[in-house]
Amino acid sequence: MKVIFNRAVGHGKLKLNPIANVKRLPENNIRQRVLTLDEFKALLNACDGHLKPIIEMGYWMGMRKDEIVRLTWPEVDLKKGFIRLPAERTKTDSPRNIPIHPEVRVTLEKLPRGLHTDRVFLRFGLPFDEIKHSFQSACETAKIKGFTFHDLRHCALNNLRKAGNDFFQIMTLSGHKTISVFKRYNLVTEEELAQVKWPPYEHRSEVKAVAQSGDGGPGR
Repeated sequence: MKVIFNRAVGHGKLKLNPIANVKRLPENNIRQRVLTLDEFKALLNACDGHLKPIIEMGYWMGMRKDEIVRLTWPEVDLKKGFIRLPAERTKTDSPRNIPIHPEVRVTLEKLPRGLHTDRVFLRFGLPFDEIKHSFQSACETAKIKGFTFHDLRHCALNNLRKAGNDFFQIMTLSGHKTISVFKRYNLVTEEELAQVKWPPYEHRSEVKAVAQSGDGGPGR
């Protein structure tokens, strides 16, 4: 709601945001669902032709659904390897440059261009805005439960983090403004925790027994 009022102020429709000082209630809606690579492959194989490249871009690059579905060729810079979204096309009203994943690049280079549209993703030669039903159908075919399109964004950001990318790099390409929101998209698994690196320490066999210190005898 604050975003809507802020946009109204920015466009001169309101002088002030009437709920600017209203504090948000604490959120407890952190999603814990990310796909394994095998699940992603199964989902991709279950997709209709028009949906497959959209799922690919969502999984690898973490863009929002509308940013992907409504993508236009002028926003695609294959020469330098970036998707360049203008401010009016992002949730935060800030322009954003997203590096193109190598797999997505191959897919984009193979896509046919429309005759009377600059939209990238087409179905029967025409642009479309809705993928809800085709996505749900693909999930059912792939036997993937409890998964939403937005969860692909979680997958992408988790994969980028696990690949060793700097948090600020990931936040810049994802469009997150605060670390608190960004953290909600990252799920550290038990497998990752098992690989934690410990600082150097002395082995217990190299430490003198406490009993030899002369302390701790029975009191008189």
